[in-house]
Amino acid sequence: MPRVFVVALVCALVAMAALAPGLAKPAAACSPSYGHFTLEDRAEQAEIVIVGEVITEQAIEDLYDYPPSYYESTIRIAATLKGNPEPEITLSPVGYFGPDCSGGPRLPTGERVMLFLSEYRGDLRMFGLEESKYTLVEGEAIIFYSEPTLSREPIPVEDAFRRVAAITGATDEQLAAALAFARDEPAPEPRPDAELLPTEAPELEPLPVAADEAGGAPVLLIVLASAGLAVLVSALIGLRLRRAR
Repeated sequence: MPRVFVVALVCALVAMAALAPGLAKPAAACSPSYGHFTLEDRAEQAEIVIVGEVITEQAIEDLYDYPPSYYESTIRIAATLKGNPEPEITLSPVGYFGPDCSGGPRLPTGERVMLFLSEYRGDLRMFGLEESKYTLVEGEAIIFYSEPTLSREPIPVEDAFRRVAAITGATDEQLAAALAFARDEPAPEPRPDAELLPTEAPELEPLPVAADEAGGAPVLLIVLASAGLAVLVSALIGLRLRRAR
């Protein structure tokens, strides 16, 4: 075989490996994350934890000019257990695992999930490959591993939410919203600030009696004193007139 042909073949193989990250399975550099992290580990390490439903999924056809094996999914958030994301978020590309641990499992339309996310260069990405997604099915939170030997026992959904909330410090309102989603109940109404709802009506203080600005004596007393003085003067005048007669 000519040496030039061998060199060309090696170069072609190197180029294909560099240009086809989408064909890669979870890389060896990412494999330690499999099977070694608990739900609490993910809750502590992720920057954002959300609960919601996938409302759209579409194939990405032009990524690396390969056939559509990547997807973009939009999730409507029902509850946030960590972070402050928008009410709807879009994750792309998913449905593959890159050699840099990017990507994540597919998010089909209609799927109900709890996701562990991180921010990377201003974009949200799934945090922890397959362990970044718990599918909520019939009251259980389940990780569907591509490698069956890594499978774990499902976790009751409400137990999973409470465990995550205990790690992330989620508020009672955030946990209540997640539990309502799990139970297919309407989201609870936001509770007004407790300071605006006093348990007891404040005692009303008696209105102060108007006072004269000069001496500070109550106006009512001044009026009564003036009336009394007028009566006394009238009485004295009448008495003097009687004596004069």
